[in-house]
Amino acid sequence: MIIPFSTSTAAGNIDMDTPSIPDGAGRILTGWICSKASIAGVELVCGTSRYTAKLSHGRDDVIAAMKGGYPKENIYGFELEYQNSTSLFNYDDIDVRIIIKHADESSIASECLRPAVKDFLHGDIAEPRHFSHARWMQDLVALCDKPGASVLEIGSRKINSPAPKDLFVWAEYVGFDIYPGENVDVVGDAHNLGKIFGGKRFDLIFSSAVFEHLAMPWVVSKHIIKLLNVGGYVFVETHFSYSSHERPWHFFQFSDMALSVLFPEALGIRRVDAGLSNPILGFFSPCAASYLANKPVTGLYCHAEFFGKKEKEIADVCWENLGTKELVMGTCYPAPQTRQNAK
Repeated sequence: MIIPFSTSTAAGNIDMDTPSIPDGAGRILTGWICSKASIAGVELVCGTSRYTAKLSHGRDDVIAAMKGGYPKENIYGFELEYQNSTSLFNYDDIDVRIIIKHADESSIASECLRPAVKDFLHGDIAEPRHFSHARWMQDLVALCDKPGASVLEIGSRKINSPAPKDLFVWAEYVGFDIYPGENVDVVGDAHNLGKIFGGKRFDLIFSSAVFEHLAMPWVVSKHIIKLLNVGGYVFVETHFSYSSHERPWHFFQFSDMALSVLFPEALGIRRVDAGLSNPILGFFSPCAASYLANKPVTGLYCHAEFFGKKEKEIADVCWENLGTKELVMGTCYPAPQTRQNAK
């Protein structure tokens, strides 16, 4: 992954745009370079691969906007085509840099254009210990696929293979979705789960990529809690940071803490495992407000997961009877940080 950036070196400035995609095979990288010394060439270096740019003298409007007193003849636009190879886009240790070659055979290398993944992770965010995005289904099957067990999936319509019904060999599996389709046994609105299933109880209720599409997720979580047997399990995976999709019914994004609030101990659910999976490298686009343009956005993770166990039956499952302290597991909103007096 290569990022848009702007940097200054002892010899001059480089301003680079977001890569464009002319076809499936490569990328086009464009930008402007202004230098105190005459420029003989520009290269993109990715590990052992080198790509040479086409140079053109800057337009008058670009030249007028440049600051720093660079000679007109030393302001260039560049266009560089490179292959969309695995080595460029995998998150490995390959160095990616722009090299400016000067007429006197000296050269200046830019800062690394690909950020280190660790710089985008937050130390206070952890992936689930077991029920992460990569393995939650196999963990649920191993735990709950037993004779006599009953399983409810919310949002079961088959989109990817294999269908969950095929994985639960011993347990009674019920697929529930808002639309009919393959792997769907019951059609309805999840906000009405209690009315639809009446007195039926389940040993496992799970959903993936559903809660962001619920208009009132707290209503659905209440139904799930009431439909679980004591000793039963609930698993929810949804999105923490993800593209807008299936609009207009894309209502929420959730952190692991948000899911924990929806299934609190005060309503009989013990949190067994929770976290965020699949880190994202994010940047504001060049079209964003000037103070944000091209800046990194850290702490983005695609998925949020929650796995809990119902430990007791609560007679009156009602949000109105709960206070904030009963939901936030002993945490509090971070106190304001005091600034140290400048010395």
